[in-house]
Amino acid sequence: MPEKDGIEALEEIMAFDKDARVVMVTAIDQRDSLMKAIKLGALDYIVKPFEDDRVISAVNKALSAI
Repeated sequence: MPEKDGIEALEEIMAFDKDARVVMVTAIDQRDSLMKAIKLGALDYIVKPFEDDRVISAVNKALSAI
């Protein structure tokens, strides 16, 4: 994203709606970012390239959190 990174966006989303269900998708596999995203409230963290089953699993996880 050109104006902010995903962690900054997640912080804003969670500040706006603490019950938001967020699945992060990234091209960068960094453990620190993964841990920070989960601590901030992301339900899942997918690294590209990803398999269809991985996305379906993350979406199902988000939907079951309703």
